[in-house]
Amino acid sequence: MYWHAWHIFQTDLEQPLVEPYAKRQVEVKVLAGKQNLADATAAISSMGIPPEEIALRFNRGDATAVAYVGREPAGYMWLTFAPGMELAFGVSWILLPHEALRYGAFVSPSWRGLGILSAMNRALNEHARGQGSTRTLGGISALNPQSLNLAKHARSPKIMSIILIHVRGVDWTFTKTSGAPFDSRFCRSSKDAYRRQKSVGDEI
Repeated sequence: MYWHAWHIFQTDLEQPLVEPYAKRQVEVKVLAGKQNLADATAAISSMGIPPEEIALRFNRGDATAVAYVGREPAGYMWLTFAPGMELAFGVSWILLPHEALRYGAFVSPSWRGLGILSAMNRALNEHARGQGSTRTLGGISALNPQSLNLAKHARSPKIMSIILIHVRGVDWTFTKTSGAPFDSRFCRSSKDAYRRQKSVGDEI
């Protein structure tokens, strides 16, 4: 049996964004689309993601923020506009029109505790707003106090919490949410997530 618990936070991009609180001079590069992605791919792959996975994310239309301290890659964070991103155990995110999802944040161990995540978070929120999004969403593990401090600093409201308990032998996942219904933000398959986004988009 395996389990995960997340708090789900929302950032309103129509409101002023909070300044980052990095304790070191950090340069953040946001890359996506048809830009020269070789440097970003090299930097991110050096921190553990295979180049093939990075290429899949860029081809999907995702953006990435890569943080550098001096010339050293210190971390990365991803942003997607596509519904159907898997949270875990076959449970997928629902994204509505004009929404984006921040995911996959990582800071190298030698640079943790310095607020570098806040600089990448701000950069991706700015990028999402520039692409026409009005809000971003993100999930933070209930067992990750440093990242939870980021949400508190950014004054991002928690809109719900979700617990997933997966029983591998029978391939069954129990879900429990608080603050909002499960189907307000999640579904059991990526196809359902795409259908939900399309149906809402057709109504607008």
